[in-house]
Amino acid sequence: FWNCEGDFLIQSPPTAKNYSFGHIGINAVIFNAPLQDLTKPGGHIESLDIHVAPRSLYLTQLKERLGMEAVGNIISEQQEVR
Repeated sequence: FWNCEGDFLIQSPPTAKNYSFGHIGINAVIFNAPLQDLTKPGGHIESLDIHVAPRSLYLTQLKERLGMEAVGNIISEQQEVR
């Protein structure tokens, strides 16, 4: 997850590692205990309850790769990368 909002449950199954950066919400591990295997490691969480920069990782990578014109072709004014 990248700069998301809402309750979440993040785990790391044996074949993958899951991440959450800048997530605002409740780590729902306490609400979903029957749905998870507590013997497995949890996912990696950074900046809980504080958004991180850049706001959109996708738009920033697109800008670096193809330039601002490519970004301008797909965003609204509210999504503008600053």
